Amino acid sequence: MLADADAIPFADASVDCVLCYGSLHHVPNPELTIAEAARVLAAGGSFLGVENHTTPLRPVFDALMRVFPIWLEEAGAEA
Repeated sequence: MLADADAIPFADASVDCVLCYGSLHHVPNPELTIAEAARVLAAGGSFLGVENHTTPLRPVFDALMRVFPIWLEEAGAEA
């Protein structure tokens, strides 16, 4: 299914888990996307999210991506 992250085609409180992996930095309004995820998440459900990081390993990742790019990274510099 393909859908707009800011208009998820599910009823309120209808899912037990929302997974958001490395995508919030690509949407124009992350706060709206998170609010939409919260809308569809059932009470007691889980939101699992991972975004850009600024750990000491980030330069290693960036160097590896320059040598062996496994995807086109168009994210902003701000984590």
